[in-house]
Amino acid sequence: MTPGNIRAEIDRLPKSIKEAYENILCRSRDLEKARRLLHIVVAAERPLLLQEMSFALAFRESHRSYRDVEVEPEGRFRSTVKNCVDCS
Repeated sequence: MTPGNIRAEIDRLPKSIKEAYENILCRSRDLEKARRLLHIVVAAERPLLLQEMSFALAFRESHRSYRDVEVEPEGRFRSTVKNCVDCS
């Protein structure tokens, strides 16, 4: 790490939140799912548990009760998030 390397990395950082979200979305393997996840995370009042994110992502307007929602198991959903919003 040199001062020049650090400055170069800082210069590559997004200049705005919108740019950061766009960078995440353009690398996503599933654009629509990534967009929904970002909306859920940004709208949340507090950091969400994986279970809560999974439920929010699976929930549809057509569901009439909690039992109608098919939620991915936590370990699998962790992989879904990593694959959907791949920040590598």
